[in-house]
Parts: sequence; structure tokens; C-alpha cells
Amino acid sequence: GGTSSKDYLARVAEGSGNVDPSGNFSIEVLRAALTNQFGLSLPNIRQEAVLSGSDVTDVDGFICHRDSHWFAIRKINGRYWNLNSMQDRPEIISHFRL
Repeated sequence: GGTSSKDYLARVAEGSGNVDPSGNFSIEVLRAALTNQFGLSLPNIRQEAVLSGSDVTDVDGFICHRDSHWFAIRKINGRYWNLNSMQDRPEIISHFRL
């Protein structure tokens, strides 16, 4: 058994649609994790009517994907912060840039 078993090695060799070769998880994996662990939904604001009747500044946070990297933008004390781990420190995001 374990990580040296034939079944495990065959599964790893097949690859997965849930993670790419560089280790990036798919949006489906992130949705499932947030739902299962915290009961949170992760709607796509471009495809779903999430903002109908609302303004983007009414949303408390975003999970974003750019250049094969996931990062978060979160509202803290009324200001939005880019919490991208690839940057040296959090960056304030203006309402205009949202």
C-alpha cells in the first residue's frame, strides 16, 4: 500500500483535471474546499448574477487567478487589500481598481 503501491503510482501517472503539472489547483477544488471547510460559496461574478442590484464594493472578498497563480483580495476595515503571496507585502486596492 501507500505511495509505492501500483494503484497509487498508476493514479499519479494518469494525472488529474484538478491540478496542473505545476501544482495549481482548479477552481472546482477551491470551491469544494471552501464549501466543505467553511460553508462558503465561490460564485463566478462574471457568469452568475451575483452582483445584480449590488455594487462590486458590497462584496467582502475575491479569489483571483492570474498568470497561473491564485491570490485573494479582501475587504478589511472598509478597505480592499491584495493579499498576493508573490508580493512583498499586502497592497491597498482602490474601489476603482476592483
